[in-house]
Parts: sequence; structure tokens; C-alpha cells
Amino acid sequence: MSEHTKAPLSVLAADDHQIFLQGLCSLFIQIENYQLIGTCTNGDDLLGLAKSEAPAVVLLDLSMPGPGATALLTELLRINPAVKVVALTLHLDAARAKQLFSLGLAAYVLKESAFHELIIALDTVVHEERYASPALQAAMNGDQAAAEPLTGRELMVLDAVARGMSNKEIARELSISERTVRFHLSNTFSKLDVVSRSSAAAKALSLDLIRI
Repeated sequence: MSEHTKAPLSVLAADDHQIFLQGLCSLFIQIENYQLIGTCTNGDDLLGLAKSEAPAVVLLDLSMPGPGATALLTELLRINPAVKVVALTLHLDAARAKQLFSLGLAAYVLKESAFHELIIALDTVVHEERYASPALQAAMNGDQAAAEPLTGRELMVLDAVARGMSNKEIARELSISERTVRFHLSNTFSKLDVVSRSSAAAKALSLDLIRI
């Protein structure tokens, strides 16, 4: 491994649906930046693995046998305050999501879109930003997502766009995937009420959100 090559971040997945776990295993085989180091089907086993394996990320099904999601999240963060816990769930529950975020949850991903969103969520949380599935964001913000301020990562992407960088170049500079770059751009388009990269950068410059 060269000095410029980063080791993949370790991930544990806990879900009581074996088929879903198999799908996650297949997904992670295709990903270079993250390595699925273990799976389990209940909360007690998850806590044991979290202690022995010290993962960077835990994928947590909110409806497993054993301790409840709140207790599991609290204990996972007690074991390792730096771990990023990503909730996976079938249920769009804004009140529960807000509670878990207040306790330190890093991301809330709906299972129906997990295989499209999961890598975006991981790329987001490892850069110290919170992630929520778009449908949940709308529910949490009363469908007023456009009024939200731009996140630090979105501003960094727009700054790179304003400097004339391509999505591939931005991904390389920020150590994220091109899919995540596109996700951030899509969010900025919505928040700034624009429809293109150039107009997003121009509006951000006019609002003094970025400078070049």
C-alpha cells in the first residue's frame, strides 16, 4: 500500500433480516473505501462485536431483538465515542429520528433506498456531517428543505465548482465519491433554487457564501 492510499474504514452491520445482510455484503464487495468486517442479527451480539472489533461505522437496524435502539446507540457511543452510527429502518419517523440525532446518531437511512443512499451517507458522516434520507429531511423540516442553510461540505463542493473543477476532481480533492458530490450538488440546487452547477456557484458567490 502506498503512503497515499488510505486503508478502508471498518463497518459492522446489525440487522435481523438475513437477506438484507446478504445484500449489504454484496454491496460492500464493490466498494473500496469501506470494509464490512462483521455482521450480526441482534443487539447483544452487536455490542460484543463493537467492543472486540472497534469499527469506524456501525449500521444499526432500529427494530432488532434485544436492547432498544436508544440503549444500543448510547452504549455504542460509550464504547467508542468516535464511532459513526447509521440507523437503517423501514419507518419514516421524524420524531424518533430527531431524538436519536440528539443522542449522537450520525445518519438515518430508509431501507427502501438504502442501496442507493448508503455510500452517500457513509461519505457524509465520516466527514463529520449528519445525514438523513431526503424523505426524512422533508418530514423533519416541514417540507421546507429549501430554507435550510448550506452545510460545510456543500459549501466546499460549491467552492470547487466555482474554481472550475469537475465532479471527479472534486471527489478526489474532498476524498468522497462522485455520487456524493452529485448528492451535495442536488441539495444545493434545491436550497438555492437553481438548476445548474454554474448558477449554483454564481448565486453562492453573489450571496457571499463562497469566495474565489
